[in-house]
Amino acid sequence: MRIPTPQAPAADGSTEILTATYPADVMSVGGARVRVEDALRDAGRERYCERAVEVIDELVWNVVLHAGTDVEVHVSGGQGHVLLEVADGAPGGLVVLSGEASDLAGHGLAVVDELADDWGWRSRDHGKVVWARLDGEVAGVAAGSGAG
Repeated sequence: MRIPTPQAPAADGSTEILTATYPADVMSVGGARVRVEDALRDAGRERYCERAVEVIDELVWNVVLHAGTDVEVHVSGGQGHVLLEVADGAPGGLVVLSGEASDLAGHGLAVVDELADDWGWRSRDHGKVVWARLDGEVAGVAAGSGAG
């Protein structure tokens, strides 16, 4: 798994699709999944839903379980991609757990690394933001072809 150095995603003139804040509660994970999927469908970006929901699930769980702070979710869309950002209020940088295959936890960022076309993190005044970019091609299938 690639562990990125702190960086912001490339600026590309994306438009906002969703901004939401959730409490540090396990119920927030399901709420974020539903809101992200609904927002992507409303924005005509259905092809991203499956991967986006899985990435949001992993990132929101990480904040709830490890940071224990409110969770901020931002979704934006640009030409041929969506950008998912999940922010927490915990001090410090990105902590990567190296879970063994038999462990129940410690695989979240590995899942993000597998599903996202690019991902990274950046510090902010109060906490950090983990972001993931999903491009419009899924498993070699061109965007708009009805797949994904």
